[in-house]
Amino acid sequence: MLDSHSACHGIWLPPDDQRQRTTRHVRIAMSSNANSQLQTKWSAPLLCFDGYATVARASVQSLVRSGVQVEVEPFNTDPNYMRLLDAQAAGDWAQILKQRAGPGVHVTYNLPVSPADLQNVYATQRLQHPGHLAYVGASMLETDRVPASWVRACQSMDEIWVPTQFNRETFAACGIEAHKLAVVPMGLDMLQYDPDKIEPLAIAGRKGFMFLAVFEWTLRKGWDVLLEGYVKAFSARDDVCLVIKAHGGRKQVSIRQQVDEYLRTLGRTPESAPAIIVISQKLSPVEMQRLYRAADAFVLPTRGEGWGLPYMESMALGVPAIATGWSGHTEFMTAENSYLLDYKLTTVSEAAWRDNRNSEIYKGHNWAEPNLDSLIATMRAVHANPTAAQARGKIARAHLLAHFNWDAPARAMLPRLHALTEQQPARQQAVRPQPMPGNATRPASKWAAPLFTYGDQGWLARSFVRSLDAAGNDVAVRTLGKDPEFIAKLSTPARLRWDVLQTAPNQQAVYVAHAQPTVGLSPQNVYAELRRNNPGHLAYAAVAYAETEQAPAHWAQYCKSMDEIWTPGEFSRNALIAAGVEPQHVHALQPGIDCRLYDPARSAPIQIAGQQGYTFLSVCEWSLRQGWDILLRAYVQAFDRSDNVCLLLRPPRGDTLGTAYIEEQLDAFLATLGCPRSQA
Repeated sequence: MLDSHSACHGIWLPPDDQRQRTTRHVRIAMSSNANSQLQTKWSAPLLCFDGYATVARASVQSLVRSGVQVEVEPFNTDPNYMRLLDAQAAGDWAQILKQRAGPGVHVTYNLPVSPADLQNVYATQRLQHPGHLAYVGASMLETDRVPASWVRACQSMDEIWVPTQFNRETFAACGIEAHKLAVVPMGLDMLQYDPDKIEPLAIAGRKGFMFLAVFEWTLRKGWDVLLEGYVKAFSARDDVCLVIKAHGGRKQVSIRQQVDEYLRTLGRTPESAPAIIVISQKLSPVEMQRLYRAADAFVLPTRGEGWGLPYMESMALGVPAIATGWSGHTEFMTAENSYLLDYKLTTVSEAAWRDNRNSEIYKGHNWAEPNLDSLIATMRAVHANPTAAQARGKIARAHLLAHFNWDAPARAMLPRLHALTEQQPARQQAVRPQPMPGNATRPASKWAAPLFTYGDQGWLARSFVRSLDAAGNDVAVRTLGKDPEFIAKLSTPARLRWDVLQTAPNQQAVYVAHAQPTVGLSPQNVYAELRRNNPGHLAYAAVAYAETEQAPAHWAQYCKSMDEIWTPGEFSRNALIAAGVEPQHVHALQPGIDCRLYDPARSAPIQIAGQQGYTFLSVCEWSLRQGWDILLRAYVQAFDRSDNVCLLLRPPRGDTLGTAYIEEQLDAFLATLGCPRSQA
């Protein structure tokens, strides 16, 4: 998502005492101002080489400097990172790690879904940190969309913070509510990026003009385009070099080896190509600044970025940067302060999304394919006219000073923290159930429903609960019966979200029983029993439906056990009214479906043995109410054996009759039509 400054082996480093003399940290001050009333806790990969950690550190430090009470919960801490910190930086973080904050806004700065086990990170974090006023997820992605699992995970949070307008648009386009999205950019402490006070790093083998590229060795970063463009733009005779600071790639194979392998595919050898220097040693933050300072130009023809921290760091030191003109880094890179390459949007190749485990989320997405000729021409132009390039680098630094200094994250976060904190009393009042829903309030509700079962009732209950949950209402669920097979087939994110809803506090709310008034022919009043066994709620409602024009007469009496009756549509409402339920007592609701889950472009047809030609599909319970007899009679009269057509019957999962019984009934009915199945 962003680049980490990691890898291993090979250049000269200054001794420890010299490292400390080159450090220019600004002591973090705990100020007392209006922001000191704000409380926030951050769960994030703070103390490691990860790119997310770099952004999270900048955000936390920005808030601390602004006087906010910040508590941090680091994860993925890397001891190597801690050892590379100088005494000043280590002391600053030791101070931050000791801070404690009261209940406030909890921020999880991480991928919404874990690539390793597909865990819903946001829902899990919210469950593990109860009692906060609001919950925020902060993330980014480098393609033109986000996975469906991310959309579901983001629904676990009150707000989602992204670093760029690019991601605000890509997240919203995939169904994340626009009102929940806020842009919180990255910022740099520009005092630490003063080119006049940073000594360039000495690099063995360096030649005249130095291009620098800092990245993770993945196809997303465009290393293949970079190498091809560089060796076509220059020759071994040119006084130029490309310094690659990279990590990752294939295990047990060094970056140097991978560079040389790719050069051979281009018909070059390391000796015949213009000079390429590979740095794979881990560098401290100060050493990274010195590396950027040593460059004449930064270049990386990326296919997509969430933010693009290496571009920003090079620009902060006045180094002109060359980048593809698409995705997150265009938040701070423009045609005036940078060199933006031409590109075209293309589908992520299989080789790219199989690059590593973290890349698999890109399958089916689009990103930029940088134009090779544009890269070659730009590198040659920058090399040929270094004075003009330096002037553009100065413009870039001035732009960052004005708009992306260390306080940029705080300028964006403080209004959101104030809003989330100050709106909380009003929000608590809003979610406290009033007499019944239907007015301007958003009451909390507790649903007792057959959520984890196949069939109409289970689907309808899930539809209502998911809709309320996605809209930000407080929802708790208690399941009425469950099918182990159904639960086993739930995706990990879905299962985790339902777990969260099942463990929601048992607060006073509107109690909703998603059940019929009776079970079969039993005289038992289900509604009265549910109300009696669940006392103390502010109101009671039931979801009921009918398949005939009039519901059973005794339902009217049983429905009086509830304050309201809700039906899935007007037909069932009219049927209940016809049975004697008072019209003002029953309300028709509109079920909905998540169309993103039914995208024909993303769903491969299932292979069905015996399927031929034009296929009719009928999913129905094997009861005469569903009209299977009319369907079969019409089908055998409309077609014969010579037609290239078939009828696929699919009883709903959980049908208690069993496939063998249904096939027996099917054969018997076809025989009455004089059309055995073998002839149909």
